[in-house]
Amino acid sequence: MDIQPIEPGKLKITLTGYDMEQLKLTYEQIDYDDPHTRGVLWELVKTSGNQEQFNRCGRLLIEVFPAPHSGCMIYFTALKRYAAKPAPLKPESSKPEGKYIYSYSFIGFEELQSAVSAAAVSEEIKTPDSRLYYHSGQYHLVFSAEPPYAVHRMLCEFSAAHDNTLESGLILAEHGQLAIKRGAIEVLREIM
Repeated sequence: MDIQPIEPGKLKITLTGYDMEQLKLTYEQIDYDDPHTRGVLWELVKTSGNQEQFNRCGRLLIEVFPAPHSGCMIYFTALKRYAAKPAPLKPESSKPEGKYIYSYSFIGFEELQSAVSAAAVSEEIKTPDSRLYYHSGQYHLVFSAEPPYAVHRMLCEFSAAHDNTLESGLILAEHGQLAIKRGAIEVLREIM
C-alpha cells in the first residue's frame, strides 16, 4: 500500500493485488453503495492519517482506477463544505426541549442499514437521542437535536430526504408507527 498526500485535501492511495486480497476486494467489486466497500475506504482514510481533514470537508470525491497486477489507485478529494452548518428553520429558542426535529427519511430498510453502518465509523461521536418511525412506506430516523456533522453527512448520503422542522417530528409522532422509542441509532448499530 502506498499513501501519497498530493496536496491539502487530496490523497492518492495505491493498492497492490495483495492489498486488495487482504481487504477482500477487487477493482470490479468496488461500489460506494456497498457497506463493506464504504468501510474499507474509510479505513484507508484513517490509515492515511488524514481522517480529521476529510471529516471536516463537505463532500468527498472518490475516484478509483485499475492498477497493474490486480491493484487499484484511489484518489480522495475533499470538496467544498456546504455553508458551515445548515441553519435551523426556526430560532433555537423556539425549539421545545426534548422534541424530535431532525429527521432523515429512508426508502427502505437496506438504505437505513447502510446509513447506520456508514455512520458507525463515527461511533465515538455522541449523538443526540433518536427514534425510529415507519410512515408512508419509509423509515424515518429522528433526532432530538442536531446530530454531529460527521453523522449528518453519512445519513444524508443514504437518506431520501432530511428535514429539521418541528412539524415533521410532530407529524411522525402522530401518524407514524414508532419502531424504536429511545436510542434508535445505537440499537440499530448493535443489531447490524
